[in-house]
Amino acid sequence: MESRYDWEVRTGDEALLPDEEYKPFPNRDWTLAWLRGFRTDRTRMAGFRDLAVRAGYLSAHARPDDALLNALASEIAWGRFRLVRAIPKLLPLSIAPGEEPRVVWASPRPRAARPEPFIEEQTFSPDLDTLAIAEAQKEAARAGVPFCEECARAAAAAKTLT
Repeated sequence: MESRYDWEVRTGDEALLPDEEYKPFPNRDWTLAWLRGFRTDRTRMAGFRDLAVRAGYLSAHARPDDALLNALASEIAWGRFRLVRAIPKLLPLSIAPGEEPRVVWASPRPRAARPEPFIEEQTFSPDLDTLAIAEAQKEAARAGVPFCEECARAAAAAKTLT
């Protein structure tokens, strides 16, 4: 019996393997109804969010679940994403005389490893002195002058040289 958990959402440009199939939907509404079955599954929703971020939706983590599912349904309808699963295979069995044949399904192939998580580069240098910056900003506010970190560093360096 087919389960919705046999299917995974992938970007539409990923090639299908020979033993895979994709699930077409007649329209966006059917796709959305199918995706809403995962609303209470935190693991699957986290996977949807990760896929959306990898595909370029940088704000996917901030979206409510319904908004994310709406966006995914639209993207699946447009072909940017698609639902893919491994095609179940029948295993050949030897049947003893007088025994009824029975169907046995092969276990699904192992899933591919997830890509490495995106690691954002540091915005600030490790030698940044945040306390000095905060103090310089307070002084600038008290004196009524505009604050510039580079100017404050240059002035502090000039004071230490004289």
